[in-house]
Amino acid sequence: MRSVPAAPFPYPAALRRRSGPAAALALMLLLCLPFPGISAQTAHRPPNPDRITFYGLKAVSPAIIFAVGKPGLILRSTDGGQSWRAIGHPGEKTEDLYGVDFLDRNHGWAVGARGTILATTDGGSSWMRMRSGTTNNLVAVHFVNAAAGWSAGFGGTILKTVDGGKSWSAQRSGIRDNLWSISGAGPEAGWIAGGSGTILHTSNGGNMWEPESSKVRSFLYCIGFADASTGWTVGGYGAILKTTDGGKSWGPQHLKEYLTVFESRAFHYSVHAFTDSSALLVGTDGTILSTRNGGETWALKASGTTSVLFSVQFANGQTGWAAGGSGTIIKTTDGGETWNQVFGKKSP
Repeated sequence: MRSVPAAPFPYPAALRRRSGPAAALALMLLLCLPFPGISAQTAHRPPNPDRITFYGLKAVSPAIIFAVGKPGLILRSTDGGQSWRAIGHPGEKTEDLYGVDFLDRNHGWAVGARGTILATTDGGSSWMRMRSGTTNNLVAVHFVNAAAGWSAGFGGTILKTVDGGKSWSAQRSGIRDNLWSISGAGPEAGWIAGGSGTILHTSNGGNMWEPESSKVRSFLYCIGFADASTGWTVGGYGAILKTTDGGKSWGPQHLKEYLTVFESRAFHYSVHAFTDSSALLVGTDGTILSTRNGGETWALKASGTTSVLFSVQFANGQTGWAAGGSGTIIKTTDGGETWNQVFGKKSP
């Protein structure tokens, strides 16, 4: 079997460091102390785009969008991306954020370094820190209703809440690989993608997570479903995989079979599934690929940037955003056919 080359890591070097037992114990003891909520955090101008990397996006509506990233940043737009304001939060000076999700206009969650979980109940104007019970980096967060949600991250970490994020309990993943993305179809059914071609599925609320065969060994950074049957997962070395049977089996697209996937240098970091025949993904060097025929062919779209794109989100079938390095945020209003930059450093 061909050895797996070291992958270009998409997140900061600090994310790759693991704390020792003593440091972990000390921080776990700190987690027993109450965290003060901040009721009136201020909005201010974002820092210089050269200092920003966006890792997570959430389109709450065509007007309201959140972007999170480094350095410890939460950005909000309420006018469709024409203007952006940075929102203060607990730990903004020290903890970078990697994932964000909103259930409605008011209730949202963000996750990040060293087990950070933040929650808002006022549309992102103020954020409170929640006790996660872990010091592992949390990369993904996904809520399926007002009570139930999951977060996943490094070292095979899976957390679940059944009280809207007030408390979190660990679930057994059975693996040590880093987990990058969550997709849920309800409080009982969910999928998680991660390192070494990992795809996990639960049908009982996470009481048991079962591995699904992806037939690849590359990093899988994002997983998304259009409906209960059809979904895509994308990742390193050009990986694009599709399922049409609810995740029971996965087949490669736009790449050669099995381990020859490593011959590709392209890294895909995020995918949005519109329908069973339509999807769009983003990745390295400003790459945007779109399919309208179920993935039989993928067309390259002009993004207008050479910055890496880590996340893509759509508010509806036409209006969406993608974000990534150099503080880049781009927007489409025609389903991904054309894109315009709305924030960040312009590519030469």
